[in-house]
Formats: sequence, structure tokens, C-alpha cells
Amino acid sequence: MKKLKTLNPDIEIDHIDELYQDEKIDIKAEQEKLLNNDTIIFQFPMYCQNKPHFLCRWFEEVYEYGFAYGKEFKLKDKTATLIAMKNRSLLEILLYYFF
Repeated sequence: MKKLKTLNPDIEIDHIDELYQDEKIDIKAEQEKLLNNDTIIFQFPMYCQNKPHFLCRWFEEVYEYGFAYGKEFKLKDKTATLIAMKNRSLLEILLYYFF
């Protein structure tokens, strides 16, 4: 992650599992982060062909109706990418796909 930050210091990197060790998600703060960025990349390990439980919960709580979907949703001009990892570093994947 440090190498990625050196390539572009404007990149904002969050580890939700570290931010919310008590598993109480600050929904408004997370939504604000999404609104303040044009491109959102979700990187996570694959567990039994699925994403981690806490990430599922994060999506359920943060991506609420009217914000992430619905008639007048706020994320319509954003680009999102999902990167499910198995035996690769995030830096390797981002360098391959984006640089």
C-alpha cells in the first residue's frame, strides 16, 4: 500500500476492518468518502467464493436506497471496480490494470 501511495499521493486508502473493529459503521462518513471520490476500488480477499462478511454488511448499510440506487441516487456519476484477490498483491493488480 505504501508503494501505491507513492505513485499517487492523492489516493485515499481505507481498511474498513481496521476502522471499524467494533463493527459499528459510520454510514454518513463512509457515504461522504464515496461522494468525494470519482473512482472507487473495492479490494478484498476471496473466501469460499465470496467476499468477507463485514464487507457484505458494509455494502448493506452504506449502499442504501436513495444513495447508491433508486430513482434519484447520488452515486450515478461514479466509477467502481471490484478486485477479488487470490495470491496477488493489490499493487500488482493495480499496476497491471490501471497504469
